[in-house]
Amino acid sequence: MSEELRHPKLSGLLAYWMAKRTGEALPSRSDIDPLEMAEWLGNLVLIDVLPDGDFRYRLYGSNFVVTFGKEMTGHSISELEPAQQAVIREEYDRARLSRSPTVRRYTADFEVATLVAGYDGEEHATWERLVLPLASDGVTVDMLLIGAYKLNE
Repeated sequence: MSEELRHPKLSGLLAYWMAKRTGEALPSRSDIDPLEMAEWLGNLVLIDVLPDGDFRYRLYGSNFVVTFGKEMTGHSISELEPAQQAVIREEYDRARLSRSPTVRRYTADFEVATLVAGYDGEEHATWERLVLPLASDGVTVDMLLIGAYKLNE
């Protein structure tokens, strides 16, 4: 991966994914042990790559549910607003087609609904996302494992 990760938790997630590889083969979902992933679980997304080219959220991390006030598990990215959908689709397709980890940093005004703090509104923040391809057969990407964290800049 050519881009340096800034968030240390994402560096650890990348190292975990790399340790699960066997030679050139990509790790599969069955290689990923939830017990070994405890430190990342709230900030993980697991995406199914669908045969029609869409992507569906299999797992949407609890920290995202709390921060953004919605649960995306079971929903497809085709349900997102068109501008957001286009950016995410490009990011996921890049990881799927390259069969390589991808990283993206983005700064925006996010609608937040922090349930714990009872706050609704917008927050200007920078997030870093790491997209890791998974393949049941070691070759054909059928899932994506994504970690995302807000950067303190």
